Amino acid sequence: MLLLAALVLAAELMPLACRGAIRADRERARAEAAAERAQATAAEQARLVEGEQALIRQLQESDRLKRDLLATVSHELKTPLTVILGTLGTLSRRGGALDPAERREFVTWPSARAPGSRS
Repeated sequence: MLLLAALVLAAELMPLACRGAIRADRERARAEAAAERAQATAAEQARLVEGEQALIRQLQESDRLKRDLLATVSHELKTPLTVILGTLGTLSRRGGALDPAERREFVTWPSARAPGSRS
């Protein structure tokens, strides 16, 4: 009789055990799918980070080239500008003491030394 009761109990518990196993399999499949999606997302984020880092490097190089250009242009403009300002300062301070030929020389001197002049 005890054996019969055990068999009846086992028969009643078997569907519950099967449902639990089926539920566990479904949950495992969902977890595996979620893990795959997480890996795909991580790979996409890594690709985006690499692209952004490449863009940052390009922008830094562009900024360096811009700074170099501005420094060169500034240097190249200072020399003729210094000559022009010096000449104008001399004319302003001593223009009345110069004879007309000297004044003309001061006025034409910067333009005669300008790039592309026909002197």
